Amino acid sequence: MLKRLFLATFSLPGAELETIKALFNEKEKELSVAVAKVDELSKQLDQLRNGRLNGSNTENKMTTPAMLELDKLRRELMVNNAFLK
Repeated sequence: MLKRLFLATFSLPGAELETIKALFNEKEKELSVAVAKVDELSKQLDQLRNGRLNGSNTENKMTTPAMLELDKLRRELMVNNAFLK
């Protein structure tokens, strides 16, 4: 009897339950993508650290995606600053 009362009081309608499940699945996918991105960036950071620790010249052009994007943004900033002067 108590179990039935509990279920009747705290059970969600099917549509609400499906909405919550869909939201959970979406957030789970977002989390997986974020974890993969963190793993990728961690690997890149380890590569950069190992390069410095091994005595390699950091002036060598490394072509990781993050480095390429950073270089692109620096160039855009220089162009924008030149137009503002």
